[in-house]
Amino acid sequence: MEARNLRKSYTRGLARVDAIKGIDITVSSGEFVAIMGPSGSGKSTLLHILGCLERPDAGIYLLGGRDFSDISDRELSLIRAEKIGFVFQNFSLIPHLNVAENVGLPLMYSSQQDRADEESVLKVIEQVGLAHRVGHLPVELSGGEMQRVAIARALVMTPVLLLADEPTGNLDSKTGSEIMELFCRLHEGGVTILMVTHDIQVASRAERILNLKDGTIQ
Repeated sequence: MEARNLRKSYTRGLARVDAIKGIDITVSSGEFVAIMGPSGSGKSTLLHILGCLERPDAGIYLLGGRDFSDISDRELSLIRAEKIGFVFQNFSLIPHLNVAENVGLPLMYSSQQDRADEESVLKVIEQVGLAHRVGHLPVELSGGEMQRVAIARALVMTPVLLLADEPTGNLDSKTGSEIMELFCRLHEGGVTILMVTHDIQVASRAERILNLKDGTIQ
């Protein structure tokens, strides 16, 4: 993944807010990178652009060598569904769906329907250590287990890039450490990870730390 001179601004009332200001980032295949920064530094905006959830006002974003600057919204949706995995702080599970059904959700939005099979779902659930919880609803799971479900859901399409936004933010320190162990194992297995966190202990598990302040990489 490569980003060059990314810029994004918002209008709040009569004020213009420059969320990110000319950011350059390169993440190699298989790398584990953490982004740290205080509230309001532009972390979420940057992650949304890198996850193709928002478009930058200026700059170039390349993923797997492809330039996303001038593609349609439909193509962007397919890229999000098939190339990028997301892990959020609040898990974002569907309450009435069990573990297997939550993990299989991304397959419903894929153009590659032949991948939407039970075997691929069960394989990734086993990978995160939840084979014994396949039929359970989110309400029956601990916080750490719910985050493991979210990670499995992010991995089921074998994404090019895994984006994690404060993945331990809603977890106690012991459970958070277990989730970071899982991220480290995924990284050792070749998964490319870009993680946003405010916790230096969490960030220290990555290969490289980028510090973001006032919309720029320091």
